[in-house]
Amino acid sequence: MESAHVEILISNYLLLTAGLPLCTTAQHVIDLSGNGWTVKNSEGNVSVPGSSPSQAHLDLFAANVICESYYGLNDIDLHWISWSNWTYTSEPITGLLVCSLLI
Repeated sequence: MESAHVEILISNYLLLTAGLPLCTTAQHVIDLSGNGWTVKNSEGNVSVPGSSPSQAHLDLFAANVICESYYGLNDIDLHWISWSNWTYTSEPITGLLVCSLLI
């Protein structure tokens, strides 16, 4: 490798790792699993209690909105679920830390 190329790689590495201790020292793990979630489609006409980790099909089934998707031709009847965008929301989560790098 050329000397200039090596210097560029080293300087890029130093720039990337210079801010790393700021984030790594501030890591904090918050458990988001549980039943305190709500899942709603983008149209807003379906909203059910959700859990995390999960997926829309499982939460709709648990809320008796849909029947077993693997029974008969139900998979075809339930395509509307995959055609919708689903959003999981919860009450505000406390204890989140913000890590920002100024470059």
